[in-house]
Amino acid sequence: MPQFQFLNRPVFSPTSCVLCGATDVPVIDTGVRRDVIGHIYLCCQPDITNPNTGCFEQMAHVLGWVPPHVHQETLDVIANANEENENLATELANAEVPLVINEGDLKHAFEAFLSEHVQAAKPARKPRAAE
Repeated sequence: MPQFQFLNRPVFSPTSCVLCGATDVPVIDTGVRRDVIGHIYLCCQPDITNPNTGCFEQMAHVLGWVPPHVHQETLDVIANANEENENLATELANAEVPLVINEGDLKHAFEAFLSEHVQAAKPARKPRAAE
């Protein structure tokens, strides 16, 4: 089984990515060497503004993986949403006026909303010219 490792630049010949030929870039050393082509490297150019900069990142993207910074941002959004949810639940539980909606009130409010907004969205008709 190959032992993968990150290198700032290829060490053994050929000193380039086996897929695109990029040189003097960070690579994933696959630990595999073939007689015909030499050492097998995959370029890895982590750029937080563009997850598809290197061959390795492009392959990871095809598999549905995201860069670590995107994963962390997602975790932060979830944590903030959970905190806000807890705050709103506490606020609702402490509310002095309970929220009660019965079916009739909801239907009436919905009909009023529709009539107001549907009428406003219809274009006004132009008056006919006098004959």
